[in-house]
Amino acid sequence: MPLVSTETVEYGQLDPAGPVFNEEAHALPGEGRVLSDAEARFYHEHGYVLIPNVYSDDQIEQMREGLMDLIARWAWNDEGWTGPWRKVYMDEETEKLSKLIYLHDLDLYSGAWMQAATNDRLCDALVDLLGPNVEHHHQAMHVKPPQTGMPFPVHQDWPFYPHTDDRHLLALVHLDDTNDENGCFRFLDGSHKLGALRHIVTEPDGTPCSPHLPTDAYKLEDTTPVHAKAGDVIVFNTNTIHGSNINTTNAYRRVVRIGYRTPDNEQTAGIYYQNNWGGVGIARERPNFMVRGQRPRVAGEEPFPTPGVEDDVFGVTQGGGQNARGIESQLDRD
Repeated sequence: MPLVSTETVEYGQLDPAGPVFNEEAHALPGEGRVLSDAEARFYHEHGYVLIPNVYSDDQIEQMREGLMDLIARWAWNDEGWTGPWRKVYMDEETEKLSKLIYLHDLDLYSGAWMQAATNDRLCDALVDLLGPNVEHHHQAMHVKPPQTGMPFPVHQDWPFYPHTDDRHLLALVHLDDTNDENGCFRFLDGSHKLGALRHIVTEPDGTPCSPHLPTDAYKLEDTTPVHAKAGDVIVFNTNTIHGSNINTTNAYRRVVRIGYRTPDNEQTAGIYYQNNWGGVGIARERPNFMVRGQRPRVAGEEPFPTPGVEDDVFGVTQGGGQNARGIESQLDRD
C-alpha cells in the first residue's frame, strides 16, 4: 500500500485514504493533570500547544549527552529530505551544503531517551489531550547542523505513518532555545481540521521524494512561528501543517520528535508498519509500549506474536500446547 494515494488528483486537497479529523476526540475536555482547560482547548482549536518546562536542567543535560553520543556513533548525516521543494526553499549553493542529522528509535540506544519518552509531566499532558490510554509510537532525532541545517518543507506528518484517525500526536522535545534564525517550528493555524491532504511524493521525473505540500499553495511565510526554550515540548496533531527554516546560526538546533497515540487508533501503512507482526506474511502495525493506561482488546483479537514461541522453542506454540508454568518448570530443570 503506498504512503499516499496515487490517482491523478490535485495535490494539497483532501485525501480520503488519510486519517480523518476526529471531532468527537477534539471535543473531549482535558483531565487537568498538567494542561489547563485553556491549553487543552488551544490544542484542539489550533492543532498545537507549547508545554513549558517539561524537563529539569539535569534531565536536559542527560538528554543532550545521550543525543550527542548518538550523533557521534549512530546517526545519519546527509542532505536529508528530497524533492522539488528544495529549489524553492534554498538557492543552489545553500542546497549543496544543506545537511540533516537524523536517527529513529532513540530509546533503543539510550536510557536517557527512554526516560524522556516516559516523563511524568509529558505523559500526563498527553492524557489531557488523548484520554486515559496512551501508547508510545516512535522517536526520531531531527538535528539541524550549524549554518546550513536543512529547512523542512510545509507538510503534515500523516503520510509517513497513516492511521485510522488523527488521535496521533507528535511531541517535539527541545534541547536548545529556538527562534527564527535557527529554524524554530512553524504551524499553519487550525490546519489539522482540514484532514489529511494529498502530498507530492515524486520528483518531476517520477523519482520518489519526501512527502510535502505544493509550495505555491502552502507557504512557510503563512505559518506561525513557535519559539521554545530548552526543556519545553511542542505537541501537535498528525494532520497539522508545519515546517521550518534553515539553521543559519553557529550552533546545533537539537530537537527530538516522539510520537504517541491512542492504542486503538491503528496504523495502516508507512514507517514502523511491518509485514510480519500478525504472523509470517501478515501485515500488522508494530506495537509499542504503553505510557499511560491499558491497551484495550476487541473480540477475537490475538495477542502480539512472540518471536521464538511460534517457532516451537521449548516445545510450545503460541495459543496452545505447553503453558507458561510448563516452560518455567523446564527451565528450572535445565
